[in-house]
Amino acid sequence: AVSTAKDIDKAVDSYVVGTGSAVESTDEYQKVLAYIYKNNYGEDFQDIADSMAQVSNQMGELNDTDLQNITENALALRDTFGYDVQESVRAAKMMMDQFGLTSDEAFNLIAQGAQQGLDKNGDLLDSINEYSVHFKQAGFEASDMFNVFKSGAENGAFSIDKIGDAVKEMGIRLKDGTANEALTQMGLDANKITEAFAKGGDEANTAFIEIAKGLNNIQDPLTQNQIGVQLFGTMWEDLGADAVTAMTLYGDQFNKTIDTMNQVKEIKYDNLSDMFEALKRNVEMLVLPLGNSLMPILEQVIGLLNDNMPAIQGLIEQITPIITDLFTQLLPPLMDLGQTLMPIIMQLLQQLIPFITQIIQTILPVLVQLLQTLLPPIMQIVQAVLPILIQLLHPILQLLQPII
Repeated sequence: AVSTAKDIDKAVDSYVVGTGSAVESTDEYQKVLAYIYKNNYGEDFQDIADSMAQVSNQMGELNDTDLQNITENALALRDTFGYDVQESVRAAKMMMDQFGLTSDEAFNLIAQGAQQGLDKNGDLLDSINEYSVHFKQAGFEASDMFNVFKSGAENGAFSIDKIGDAVKEMGIRLKDGTANEALTQMGLDANKITEAFAKGGDEANTAFIEIAKGLNNIQDPLTQNQIGVQLFGTMWEDLGADAVTAMTLYGDQFNKTIDTMNQVKEIKYDNLSDMFEALKRNVEMLVLPLGNSLMPILEQVIGLLNDNMPAIQGLIEQITPIITDLFTQLLPPLMDLGQTLMPIIMQLLQQLIPFITQIIQTILPVLVQLLQTLLPPIMQIVQAVLPILIQLLHPILQLLQPII
Protein backbone atom coordinates (compact mmCIF):
# COMPACT_ATOMS: atom_id res chain seq x y z
CA ALA A 1 0.00 0.00 0.00
CA VAL A 2 2.76 2.41 0.96
CA SER A 3 4.84 1.54 -2.10
CA THR A 4 1.88 2.19 -4.45
CA ALA A 5 1.04 5.48 -2.73
CA LYS A 6 4.69 6.55 -2.85
CA ASP A 7 5.07 5.76 -6.57
CA ILE A 8 1.86 7.50 -7.61
CA ASP A 9 2.66 10.51 -5.44
CA LYS A 10 6.08 10.83 -7.09
CA ALA A 11 4.53 10.51 -10.57
CA VAL A 12 1.91 13.19 -9.86
CA ASP A 13 4.61 15.54 -8.56
CA SER A 14 6.47 14.96 -11.83
CA TYR A 15 3.30 15.87 -13.79
CA VAL A 16 2.76 19.05 -11.77
CA VAL A 17 6.36 20.18 -12.28
CA GLY A 18 6.35 19.24 -15.98
CA THR A 19 3.17 21.19 -16.75
CA GLY A 20 3.24 24.00 -14.20
CA SER A 21 -0.20 22.88 -13.04
CA ALA A 22 -1.78 24.05 -9.81
CA VAL A 23 -0.40 22.19 -6.80
CA GLU A 24 -3.78 22.39 -5.05
CA SER A 25 -5.27 20.18 -7.80
CA THR A 26 -2.90 17.30 -7.05
CA ASP A 27 -5.75 15.04 -5.85
CA GLU A 28 -7.56 15.47 -9.20
CA TYR A 29 -4.44 14.60 -11.17
CA GLN A 30 -3.91 11.54 -8.99
CA LYS A 31 -7.46 10.36 -9.75
CA VAL A 32 -6.93 10.74 -13.50
CA LEU A 33 -3.62 8.90 -13.30
CA ALA A 34 -5.19 6.13 -11.20
CA TYR A 35 -8.06 5.68 -13.67
CA ILE A 36 -5.64 5.39 -16.61
CA TYR A 37 -3.52 2.89 -14.67
CA LYS A 38 -6.56 0.79 -13.71
CA ASN A 39 -7.67 0.74 -17.35
CA ASN A 40 -4.32 -0.94 -18.12
CA TYR A 41 -2.64 1.83 -20.12
CA GLY A 42 1.01 2.82 -19.77
CA GLU A 43 3.96 0.91 -18.39
CA ASP A 44 3.79 2.35 -14.87
CA PHE A 45 2.75 5.46 -12.94
CA GLN A 46 5.71 7.50 -14.17
CA ASP A 47 5.08 6.59 -17.82
CA ILE A 48 1.44 7.65 -17.47
CA ALA A 49 2.40 10.91 -15.74
CA ASP A 50 4.90 11.72 -18.52
CA SER A 51 2.23 11.00 -21.16
CA MET A 52 -0.33 13.14 -19.32
CA ALA A 53 2.21 15.98 -19.22
CA GLN A 54 2.80 15.72 -22.98
CA VAL A 55 -0.95 15.81 -23.58
CA SER A 56 -1.42 18.85 -21.34
CA ASN A 57 1.50 20.71 -22.90
CA GLN A 58 0.17 20.07 -26.42
CA MET A 59 -3.56 20.50 -25.80
CA GLY A 60 -3.58 23.23 -23.18
CA GLU A 61 -6.07 23.28 -20.33
CA LEU A 62 -8.28 20.17 -20.28
CA ASN A 63 -10.93 18.82 -17.95
CA ASP A 64 -10.23 15.52 -16.19
CA THR A 65 -12.31 13.44 -18.62
CA ASP A 66 -10.60 14.82 -21.73
CA LEU A 67 -7.15 14.50 -20.15
CA GLN A 68 -7.80 10.84 -19.38
CA ASN A 69 -9.37 10.06 -22.76
CA ILE A 70 -6.67 11.72 -24.87
CA THR A 71 -3.88 10.16 -22.83
CA GLU A 72 -5.43 6.69 -23.17
CA ASN A 73 -5.85 7.17 -26.94
CA ALA A 74 -2.23 8.28 -27.33
CA LEU A 75 -0.95 5.34 -25.26
CA ALA A 76 -3.11 2.89 -27.25
CA LEU A 77 -1.66 4.25 -30.51
CA ARG A 78 1.84 3.88 -29.07
CA ASP A 79 1.21 0.29 -27.96
CA THR A 80 -0.41 -0.67 -31.28
CA PHE A 81 1.49 1.28 -33.95
CA GLY A 82 4.60 2.49 -32.10
CA TYR A 83 3.70 6.18 -32.34
CA ASP A 84 5.42 8.52 -29.90
CA VAL A 85 2.82 10.05 -27.57
CA GLN A 86 4.00 13.60 -28.16
CA GLU A 87 3.93 13.20 -31.96
CA SER A 88 0.47 11.58 -32.14
CA VAL A 89 -1.03 14.18 -29.78
CA ARG A 90 0.53 16.99 -31.82
CA ALA A 91 -0.95 15.54 -35.03
CA ALA A 92 -4.37 15.18 -33.39
CA LYS A 93 -4.18 18.76 -32.10
CA MET A 94 -3.30 20.03 -35.57
CA MET A 95 -6.41 18.39 -37.06
CA MET A 96 -8.55 19.68 -34.20
CA ASP A 97 -7.32 23.22 -34.84
CA GLN A 98 -7.51 23.14 -38.64
CA PHE A 99 -10.60 21.03 -39.26
CA GLY A 100 -12.59 21.51 -36.04
CA LEU A 101 -12.45 17.82 -35.08
CA THR A 102 -12.91 16.40 -31.61
CA SER A 103 -9.93 14.55 -30.17
CA ASP A 104 -11.71 11.21 -30.68
CA GLU A 105 -12.33 11.98 -34.36
CA ALA A 106 -8.70 12.99 -34.87
CA PHE A 107 -7.36 9.81 -33.24
CA ASN A 108 -9.87 7.70 -35.20
CA LEU A 109 -8.46 9.03 -38.49
CA ILE A 110 -4.85 8.50 -37.38
CA ALA A 111 -5.65 4.90 -36.46
CA GLN A 112 -7.45 4.32 -39.78
CA GLY A 113 -4.48 5.79 -41.64
CA ALA A 114 -2.07 3.45 -39.86
CA GLN A 115 -4.33 0.45 -40.51
CA GLN A 116 -4.54 1.27 -44.23
CA GLY A 117 -0.79 1.53 -44.70
CA LEU A 118 -0.33 5.31 -44.93
CA ASP A 119 2.61 5.19 -42.53
CA LYS A 120 4.69 2.72 -44.52
CA ASN A 121 7.51 5.30 -44.70
CA GLY A 122 7.01 6.58 -41.16
CA ASP A 123 5.87 10.04 -42.30
CA LEU A 124 2.12 10.00 -41.58
CA LEU A 125 2.20 12.09 -38.39
CA ASP A 126 4.72 14.57 -39.82
CA SER A 127 2.61 14.94 -42.97
CA ILE A 128 -0.52 15.63 -40.91
CA ASN A 129 1.34 18.31 -38.96
CA GLU A 130 2.89 19.95 -41.99
CA TYR A 131 0.10 19.84 -44.54
CA SER A 132 -3.19 20.04 -42.64
CA VAL A 133 -3.18 23.82 -42.98
CA HIS A 134 -2.68 23.56 -46.77
CA PHE A 135 -5.47 20.99 -47.19
CA LYS A 136 -7.73 23.21 -45.10
CA GLN A 137 -6.93 26.23 -47.30
CA ALA A 138 -7.77 24.12 -50.35
CA GLY A 139 -11.22 23.41 -48.90
CA PHE A 140 -10.61 19.82 -47.81
CA GLU A 141 -12.02 18.15 -44.72
CA ALA A 142 -9.75 16.00 -42.57
CA SER A 143 -11.17 12.76 -44.00
CA ASP A 144 -10.60 14.17 -47.52
CA MET A 145 -6.95 14.72 -46.68
CA PHE A 146 -6.57 11.07 -45.70
CA ASN A 147 -8.44 9.95 -48.83
CA VAL A 148 -6.07 12.03 -50.98
CA PHE A 149 -3.08 10.47 -49.20
CA LYS A 150 -4.53 6.99 -49.78
CA SER A 151 -5.40 7.56 -53.44
CA GLY A 152 -1.96 8.93 -54.27
CA ALA A 153 -0.17 6.16 -52.36
CA GLU A 154 -2.14 3.45 -54.17
CA ASN A 155 -1.16 4.90 -57.54
CA GLY A 156 2.58 5.13 -57.28
CA ALA A 157 3.40 7.86 -54.77
CA PHE A 158 6.35 6.59 -52.74
CA SER A 159 5.71 9.01 -49.88
CA ILE A 160 2.58 10.72 -48.60
CA ASP A 161 4.81 13.66 -47.69
CA LYS A 162 5.20 14.24 -51.43
CA ILE A 163 1.42 14.13 -51.86
CA GLY A 164 0.96 16.78 -49.19
CA ASP A 165 3.73 18.82 -50.76
CA ALA A 166 1.92 18.65 -54.11
CA VAL A 167 -1.26 20.12 -52.60
CA LYS A 168 0.84 22.79 -50.88
CA GLU A 169 2.66 23.65 -54.14
CA MET A 170 -0.60 23.88 -56.08
CA GLY A 171 -2.11 26.22 -53.46
CA ILE A 172 0.93 28.50 -53.62
CA ARG A 173 0.90 28.63 -57.44
CA LEU A 174 -2.83 29.34 -57.58
CA LYS A 175 -2.51 32.21 -55.11
CA ASP A 176 0.54 33.90 -56.65
CA GLY A 177 -0.73 33.64 -60.23
CA THR A 178 1.95 31.21 -61.44
CA ALA A 179 -0.74 28.70 -62.48
CA ASN A 180 -2.97 31.19 -64.36
CA GLU A 181 -1.72 30.16 -67.79
CA ALA A 182 -2.37 26.50 -67.02
CA LEU A 183 -5.90 27.28 -65.84
CA THR A 184 -6.61 29.22 -69.01
CA GLN A 185 -5.30 26.36 -71.17
CA MET A 186 -7.80 24.04 -69.46
CA GLY A 187 -10.60 26.46 -70.31
CA LEU A 188 -11.07 27.67 -66.73
CA ASP A 189 -11.52 31.23 -65.47
CA ALA A 190 -8.15 31.87 -63.76
CA ASN A 191 -9.40 34.87 -61.76
CA LYS A 192 -12.41 32.99 -60.47
CA ILE A 193 -10.34 29.96 -59.49
CA THR A 194 -7.66 31.97 -57.69
CA GLU A 195 -10.28 34.03 -55.83
CA ALA A 196 -12.00 30.83 -54.71
CA PHE A 197 -8.74 29.40 -53.40
CA ALA A 198 -7.99 32.62 -51.56
CA LYS A 199 -11.36 32.35 -49.76
CA GLY A 200 -10.84 28.71 -48.82
CA GLY A 201 -13.62 26.42 -47.58
CA ASP A 202 -16.27 25.06 -49.93
CA GLU A 203 -15.43 27.52 -52.69
CA ALA A 204 -11.79 26.42 -52.72
CA ASN A 205 -12.82 22.77 -52.77
CA THR A 206 -15.18 23.41 -55.70
CA ALA A 207 -12.32 25.10 -57.54
CA PHE A 208 -10.05 22.13 -56.83
CA ILE A 209 -12.64 19.75 -58.28
CA GLU A 210 -12.84 21.87 -61.44
CA ILE A 211 -9.04 21.79 -61.78
CA ALA A 212 -9.01 18.02 -61.25
CA LYS A 213 -11.66 17.48 -63.94
CA GLY A 214 -9.85 19.78 -66.36
CA LEU A 215 -6.52 18.03 -65.76
CA ASN A 216 -7.96 14.57 -66.21
CA ASN A 217 -9.83 15.56 -69.38
CA ILE A 218 -6.60 16.46 -71.19
CA GLN A 219 -5.98 13.65 -73.68
CA ASP A 220 -2.56 14.69 -74.95
CA PRO A 221 0.11 13.40 -72.49
CA LEU A 222 2.57 16.17 -73.39
CA THR A 223 0.00 18.92 -72.80
CA GLN A 224 -1.12 17.26 -69.58
CA ASN A 225 2.49 17.05 -68.41
CA GLN A 226 3.12 20.71 -69.24
CA ILE A 227 0.04 21.89 -67.37
CA GLY A 228 0.75 19.49 -64.51
CA VAL A 229 4.19 21.03 -63.99
CA GLN A 230 2.67 24.54 -64.06
CA LEU A 231 0.15 23.50 -61.38
CA PHE A 232 2.24 21.25 -59.13
CA GLY A 233 5.84 22.19 -59.94
CA THR A 234 8.50 19.58 -59.29
CA MET A 235 5.99 17.46 -57.35
CA TRP A 236 4.39 16.51 -60.68
CA GLU A 237 7.75 15.20 -61.84
CA ASP A 238 8.57 13.51 -58.52
CA LEU A 239 5.22 11.73 -58.16
CA GLY A 240 4.38 11.11 -61.79
CA ALA A 241 1.20 11.86 -63.70
CA ASP A 242 -0.66 8.73 -62.52
CA ALA A 243 -0.17 9.48 -58.83
CA VAL A 244 -1.11 13.17 -59.12
CA THR A 245 -4.19 12.60 -61.27
CA ALA A 246 -5.31 9.76 -58.99
CA MET A 247 -4.79 12.07 -56.03
CA THR A 248 -7.25 14.56 -57.51
CA LEU A 249 -9.87 11.79 -57.85
CA TYR A 250 -9.79 10.64 -54.24
CA GLY A 251 -12.33 8.17 -52.89
CA ASP A 252 -14.13 7.83 -49.57
CA GLN A 253 -12.24 5.26 -47.49
CA PHE A 254 -11.87 7.27 -44.28
CA ASN A 255 -14.55 8.29 -41.82
CA LYS A 256 -13.88 10.25 -38.65
CA THR A 257 -17.16 9.03 -37.06
CA ILE A 258 -16.14 5.34 -37.09
CA ASP A 259 -15.04 4.53 -33.54
CA THR A 260 -11.74 3.03 -34.64
CA MET A 261 -9.85 3.80 -31.43
CA ASN A 262 -12.24 1.83 -29.22
CA GLN A 263 -12.08 -1.07 -31.67
CA VAL A 264 -8.27 -0.95 -31.47
CA LYS A 265 -8.39 -0.90 -27.67
CA GLU A 266 -10.84 -3.81 -27.42
CA ILE A 267 -8.74 -6.04 -29.68
CA LYS A 268 -5.30 -4.90 -28.52
CA TYR A 269 -5.88 -5.52 -24.80
CA ASP A 270 -8.27 -8.49 -25.09
CA ASN A 271 -5.85 -11.25 -24.10
CA LEU A 272 -5.07 -13.24 -20.97
CA SER A 273 -1.79 -11.46 -20.25
CA ASP A 274 -3.39 -8.00 -20.29
CA MET A 275 -6.35 -9.28 -18.26
CA PHE A 276 -4.00 -10.47 -15.50
CA GLU A 277 -2.15 -7.14 -15.62
CA ALA A 278 -5.43 -5.25 -15.32
CA LEU A 279 -6.45 -7.41 -12.35
CA LYS A 280 -3.10 -6.77 -10.64
CA ARG A 281 -3.44 -3.03 -11.17
CA ASN A 282 -6.97 -2.94 -9.79
CA VAL A 283 -5.81 -4.77 -6.68
CA GLU A 284 -3.03 -2.20 -6.26
CA MET A 285 -5.59 0.58 -6.50
CA LEU A 286 -7.69 -1.08 -3.78
CA VAL A 287 -4.88 -0.61 -1.25
CA LEU A 288 -4.03 2.92 -2.43
CA PRO A 289 -6.33 4.65 0.12
CA LEU A 290 -4.55 2.76 2.90
CA GLY A 291 -1.19 3.88 1.56
CA ASN A 292 -2.38 7.48 1.32
CA SER A 293 -3.51 7.29 4.95
CA LEU A 294 -0.16 5.92 6.09
CA MET A 295 1.97 8.39 4.11
CA PRO A 296 1.50 11.35 6.52
CA ILE A 297 2.40 9.09 9.47
CA LEU A 298 5.54 7.87 7.71
CA GLU A 299 6.48 11.41 6.80
CA GLN A 300 6.27 12.37 10.48
CA VAL A 301 8.37 9.37 11.50
CA ILE A 302 11.00 10.11 8.84
CA GLY A 303 11.01 13.76 9.83
CA LEU A 304 11.49 12.81 13.48
CA LEU A 305 14.40 10.52 12.59
CA ASN A 306 16.03 13.19 10.43
CA ASP A 307 15.65 15.80 13.17
CA ASN A 308 17.30 13.50 15.71
CA MET A 309 19.93 12.05 13.40
CA PRO A 310 22.88 13.77 15.14
CA ALA A 311 21.85 12.25 18.49
CA ILE A 312 21.27 8.83 16.89
CA GLN A 313 24.63 9.02 15.17
CA GLY A 314 26.35 9.90 18.48
CA LEU A 315 24.64 6.96 20.21
CA ILE A 316 25.77 4.55 17.49
CA GLU A 317 29.33 5.87 17.76
CA GLN A 318 29.27 5.16 21.50
CA ILE A 319 27.80 1.64 21.14
CA THR A 320 30.00 0.52 18.21
CA PRO A 321 33.24 -0.02 20.24
CA ILE A 322 31.33 -2.00 22.90
CA ILE A 323 29.72 -4.32 20.32
CA THR A 324 33.04 -4.74 18.51
CA ASP A 325 34.82 -5.64 21.77
CA LEU A 326 32.03 -8.11 22.67
CA PHE A 327 32.34 -9.96 19.36
CA THR A 328 36.13 -9.91 19.57
CA GLN A 329 36.00 -11.73 22.93
CA LEU A 330 33.13 -14.12 22.11
CA LEU A 331 34.17 -15.22 18.63
CA PRO A 332 37.29 -17.34 19.49
CA PRO A 333 35.54 -19.57 22.10
CA LEU A 334 32.51 -19.94 19.84
CA MET A 335 34.76 -21.04 16.96
CA ASP A 336 36.53 -23.55 19.26
CA LEU A 337 33.16 -24.92 20.39
CA GLY A 338 32.02 -25.29 16.79
CA GLN A 339 35.16 -27.14 15.78
CA THR A 340 34.73 -29.53 18.74
CA LEU A 341 31.01 -30.24 18.14
CA MET A 342 31.05 -30.52 14.34
CA PRO A 343 32.68 -34.00 14.12
CA ILE A 344 30.24 -35.33 16.77
CA ILE A 345 27.19 -33.90 14.91
CA MET A 346 28.38 -35.33 11.56
CA GLN A 347 28.97 -38.76 13.12
CA LEU A 348 25.49 -38.72 14.66
CA LEU A 349 23.88 -37.79 11.32
CA GLN A 350 25.72 -40.60 9.53
CA GLN A 351 24.33 -43.10 12.06
CA LEU A 352 20.76 -41.73 11.81
CA ILE A 353 20.44 -41.53 8.01
CA PRO A 354 20.25 -45.35 7.37
CA PHE A 355 17.67 -45.72 10.15
CA ILE A 356 15.47 -42.85 8.78
CA THR A 357 15.77 -44.25 5.23
CA GLN A 358 14.64 -47.72 6.41
CA ILE A 359 11.61 -46.23 8.21
CA ILE A 360 10.53 -44.30 5.07
CA GLN A 361 10.93 -47.40 2.85
CA THR A 362 8.83 -49.44 5.29
CA ILE A 363 6.00 -46.95 5.86
CA LEU A 364 5.62 -45.53 2.30
CA PRO A 365 3.98 -48.64 0.70
CA VAL A 366 1.54 -48.85 3.63
CA LEU A 367 0.57 -45.20 3.23
CA VAL A 368 0.09 -45.59 -0.53
CA GLN A 369 -2.12 -48.68 -0.04
CA LEU A 370 -4.12 -46.92 2.68
CA LEU A 371 -4.70 -43.91 0.42
CA GLN A 372 -5.82 -46.12 -2.48
CA THR A 373 -8.27 -47.90 -0.14
CA LEU A 374 -9.73 -44.73 1.39
CA LEU A 375 -9.93 -42.59 -1.78
CA PRO A 376 -13.08 -44.22 -3.33
CA PRO A 377 -15.29 -43.89 -0.23
CA ILE A 378 -13.99 -40.35 0.37
CA MET A 379 -14.91 -39.40 -3.22
CA GLN A 380 -18.41 -40.89 -2.73
CA ILE A 381 -18.87 -38.85 0.42
CA VAL A 382 -17.66 -35.67 -1.34
CA GLN A 383 -19.97 -36.27 -4.30
CA ALA A 384 -22.90 -36.77 -1.96
CA VAL A 385 -22.19 -33.81 0.34
CA LEU A 386 -20.92 -31.23 -2.21
CA PRO A 387 -24.32 -30.47 -3.86
CA ILE A 388 -25.84 -29.91 -0.41
CA LEU A 389 -22.98 -27.57 0.57
CA ILE A 390 -23.37 -25.63 -2.69
CA GLN A 391 -27.09 -25.18 -2.04
CA LEU A 392 -26.34 -23.95 1.48
CA LEU A 393 -23.55 -21.60 0.37
CA HIS A 394 -25.40 -20.10 -2.62
CA PRO A 395 -27.58 -17.64 -0.62
CA ILE A 396 -24.58 -16.76 1.58
CA LEU A 397 -22.46 -16.00 -1.50
CA GLN A 398 -25.20 -13.70 -2.83
CA LEU A 399 -24.99 -11.73 0.41
CA LEU A 400 -21.19 -11.67 0.40
CA GLN A 401 -20.79 -10.60 -3.24
CA PRO A 402 -21.64 -6.88 -2.78
CA ILE A 403 -19.51 -6.80 0.38
CA ILE A 404 -16.52 -8.32 -1.47
